[in-house]
Amino acid sequence: METAPKVGDIGRNVAANLRQTRADIGVSVRALSERLKELGQPILPSGVTKIEQGMRRVDVDELVAIALALRVSPTTLLIEPSMKQKVALARHPKSGAAAQTVWELDTAVKRARAAGNDPAVIEETVQSAQFQYYVDQLRNLDATKKGKSRGKRS
Repeated sequence: METAPKVGDIGRNVAANLRQTRADIGVSVRALSERLKELGQPILPSGVTKIEQGMRRVDVDELVAIALALRVSPTTLLIEPSMKQKVALARHPKSGAAAQTVWELDTAVKRARAAGNDPAVIEETVQSAQFQYYVDQLRNLDATKKGKSRGKRS
């Protein structure tokens, strides 16, 4: 007889936050499973359901893939559900940007570069005006860096 792996406090946070985040953004279990497959970290719909029920543990690779699929930071899934509002209000100390947005931008840029794409193409997947602002800032920064590097070579 197979026993369910023990899920601790953080695992229960992941279960509750996954369930709530998925419901908040209107993504079905099946749709999340498809997104995870596209990200190269397949989890069957039954696996997603087991995670949400606290009957299946999540490893770090899966946690990051789930966060990417839901367009949230891994922290959003890990923290005590009652703390989510406080984390959402956190700001990056230098830029003043919302912590969630900074993580999203950083993740999107890394994925674009890893795929050999110009980070500017991120704007096609952007869903908020705030995120678009940071994409524009990134373009300006990249243009400034390219201009400086050309000046050094001359």
